[in-house]
Amino acid sequence: MKIDSQFYIAERFQGDFHIVREFKSLVAGSLKKKYDIDINDIGTKLGQGSYGAAYQYGTDKVIKMTTDPSEAKTSAGLINKHTKYICKIYRVLRWPRLSSIKVSEDLPREQLKIYPTMFWIIQEYLPGRVERESGYAENLDSFLDDEATYKTIDDYIKGFINDEEMKEDFASYSEDYNIKSKDIDALIGMLQELNALGIQFYDFHIGNLMRNYSGALKLIDIGKSKSRGGAKPEDIKLERLIK
Repeated sequence: MKIDSQFYIAERFQGDFHIVREFKSLVAGSLKKKYDIDINDIGTKLGQGSYGAAYQYGTDKVIKMTTDPSEAKTSAGLINKHTKYICKIYRVLRWPRLSSIKVSEDLPREQLKIYPTMFWIIQEYLPGRVERESGYAENLDSFLDDEATYKTIDDYIKGFINDEEMKEDFASYSEDYNIKSKDIDALIGMLQELNALGIQFYDFHIGNLMRNYSGALKLIDIGKSKSRGGAKPEDIKLERLIK
């Protein structure tokens, strides 16, 4: 049986993810039974970034497959946390490096390559992208890319300005970009929640923001972050899956 890298890192996330058929049939049942993860629920590819890709998982969740350990640790620290402006995180799983797997006769070691550890982050599904047809998404992205906006974010994260000063700066700068007041409130809310959770995050851009069913803006990606807390992802032990 040929086992390639796609199951673990999706061809380093340069191509579409699909689980090798033979390996899928080998572990699907035990993965569902022992970890309550149903491979068959992994659906449409929703997006791709520097470290991974995201896929629809069932009807109301997203499963993000990433090789970024800092995002996994930060995300694990958000499990079961009540957040209004950051998407809910349900579970973070860590797959072992291929070199650490004690394989059976069905999985000859010479066919396995060493790749970075991969994490699966299971999080809330948000259905709406920021409006592009009207040019609003570009305006919002430009606002977030503005040097003055970045300085406000940086100063707030470093504790140089307080909540009120941040709100005043955001309100002032947003006028030039015609940003909706509810979205400014959401961005401020994201920064306040991240600060309260001990997370330093600077990577605000349109690709990391989505709208929920009510149209509210939420942060969906906390990669490129530093966390004073965080938690250890849950380990998947392949020895339990492959008999």
